[in-house]
Amino acid sequence: MRANCLSFALAILGGFAALAVAPRIVKAQSFTSSSPSAWSRSPLSVTGSLPSEQFVAFLPRLLSWGSARAMGRSLTAEQLANSFARNTSGLSPRVAALAATASSCAALSGSPRARYLAIIDFSKASTERRFWLFDAASERLLEHTLVAHGRNSGELYASEFSNMPGSLQSSLGLFFSDEPYVGRHGASLRLQGLEPGFNDEAYNRAIVIHGAPYVSESYIAKKDQLGRSLGCPALPVTSAPRTIRTLEKGAYLFAYYPDQRYLSSSKLLNCGATPRRGLG
Repeated sequence: MRANCLSFALAILGGFAALAVAPRIVKAQSFTSSSPSAWSRSPLSVTGSLPSEQFVAFLPRLLSWGSARAMGRSLTAEQLANSFARNTSGLSPRVAALAATASSCAALSGSPRARYLAIIDFSKASTERRFWLFDAASERLLEHTLVAHGRNSGELYASEFSNMPGSLQSSLGLFFSDEPYVGRHGASLRLQGLEPGFNDEAYNRAIVIHGAPYVSESYIAKKDQLGRSLGCPALPVTSAPRTIRTLEKGAYLFAYYPDQRYLSSSKLLNCGATPRRGLG
């Protein structure tokens, strides 16, 4: 068990390093083509574990995809594992590994690289802090907070997801941050969905990150759950502007739920390979 946890820890942190700072492209493209064969031959896997000694040997290749700052550092396996332990704060190693796999695959396949990685775990109750924001360059956790799901996705727990306009449901998969704006919810950030069939209608659906008063501990105290959005990942009004200022610099957002159709057919989770069955 400890070896598997270490494997996931090393894998996700290697993924963060691979996603470090790079010039931002304003419009991200949906992932429609296979990734470089080098990635499909890599030992990172969303279904298996990676012995730590293999990862350490593979680390220079991972870092070569990242920034000069990342390449210039010499991190031992113990340092990487300790960094992961400090930063996860309740995040499942498996969910973290999936987020790293999807975002690394997208970057290697033509989508913009990003310094920041946000993760939402929709398998958790809305009363739990299930949103994490990481700085890949410094390996720091910047935010760990509440996030709402769509009105038609569920009550306390989200269980239904959609890419359809008018569904009022949350979408799964990998997104890239788009332009910020000020709307009726105040500071907001548009999202580009990178996964056809799962979230590529996000921009047309006006799925954005914004603050909302129904995302708060005080709301939970009254209702025993968060309020729900029209499909947007709504954040607390106290932290949303700060989070948006960070995300607008260039970030991936990965929304997770153990949905078998998504996990088995996402091209970003099965990079350079035939989609697998039975993930979850």
